[in-house]
Order: sequence, then structure tokens, then C-alpha cells
Amino acid sequence: MSFPFHSEDTYNELGDALIDRLNDKESMIRAHAVIALSKLVGSEDLDEGEEPILQSLLEVLETDPAPCVL
Repeated sequence: MSFPFHSEDTYNELGDALIDRLNDKESMIRAHAVIALSKLVGSEDLDEGEEPILQSLLEVLETDPAPCVL
């Protein structure tokens, strides 16, 4: 992990919360979640079976109908 978080738990909670916001009803919230998650791409330590942040972002970019999210 390349970001100075206080703990790995804090980092994981942040990532989980942002991934949840990718499904928010407000397009601007989804857009900001994409921006924030893009800063975390590649910095996560994945457990077996976990989906990387990049995969979540690609799915949103392929399917979200709002232009501001792209």
C-alpha cells in the first residue's frame, strides 16, 4: 500500500465505501467515487477472491448511462 493510511482497516473501509457509492442513485456521487477510486488503483493488497478496484471501475465505465461518470 503506497498511501499513508493509519491502518489497513481504514484503507479497506474507504475502498469499500467508495465501491458502494459506484451504485449511488446520484450520478455526481458516482462520478466522484470513480475519481477517488482511480487514485487507489494498484495500491490495494488483495485477499484471495477479492475483485481489484480497477475491475470495479471498468464495469462502471462500461455500464453507467450518465455522461458525467465517464
